[in-house]
Amino acid sequence: MKVGIHAFDANSHTAAGVERARAAHAEAVCLTVDHVEGAAERGVPDAEALKAAVGRYEEAGIPVPAGYAGRWTNELMLDDPAHTEEFERLRKTLTVMAGAGMRGVLFYTTPARPADAAAEEQAFGRFVSFCNKLGTITDDLGIGIACHPWVSRPELLHGFRRLHQMTQQVPHSTVGITYCPGGALAGDDMHQVREQFRGRIHFAHLRDQIGDWRKFDEVFPGTGDVGIPEVVRKLRDSGYQGLLCPEHLGPGRPGHDVEADAVAYAKQLRDS
Repeated sequence: MKVGIHAFDANSHTAAGVERARAAHAEAVCLTVDHVEGAAERGVPDAEALKAAVGRYEEAGIPVPAGYAGRWTNELMLDDPAHTEEFERLRKTLTVMAGAGMRGVLFYTTPARPADAAAEEQAFGRFVSFCNKLGTITDDLGIGIACHPWVSRPELLHGFRRLHQMTQQVPHSTVGITYCPGGALAGDDMHQVREQFRGRIHFAHLRDQIGDWRKFDEVFPGTGDVGIPEVVRKLRDSGYQGLLCPEHLGPGRPGHDVEADAVAYAKQLRDS
């Protein structure tokens, strides 16, 4: 398990991203591919530009095992037939990411929860259909989709319960989850989540908080309600070999690089 950081926004441009990763003593990065030079103009990352960006990280000794594929519409995730063009753009984006050596894809799942229970079940069924279609692509590419649920809002995919139901209906193990301790906000037992999704954890976050989704404070890892030391060590012991990235780290501390502090803390837990 490597401890790294997100290369979001301006830090996705290679020079800034490499500099930031070095400053944080990151072992790897999760690269936001639609912010890499040239991607915004094309709608799909350019294969050669992405390979070149990844290569510059690797030259600095910082691998890029995972990427963030950007935001996609809720209609796409609910298998709306009017969004076949968007699905094709997603397929091309994943193909380019796989070609650049990425094996984990952070993928935020954001559909709203319908008010009517029957409509909710129909929406969930459409999400399962989308995941099955996605799995035929990711199986061929050898790339893992790391679905990240809503943890702070009670939408269709609130916490990990529905995603667990999805994996029971979708045979493609390449469609899995981002293991995020934010799930505790939605009432998830993160140790149970780890066991339920063995073999389908394709990315991981490190975060901590006090409270639940109705009212909570984000705090530095290890100072909240989640029990972060045991969460990290048991994730390590489960055989997870992917990337662990700190996020939502609470208020900054004067004179501290809070992200670098979180990277150092995660490494300490992993190695203890």
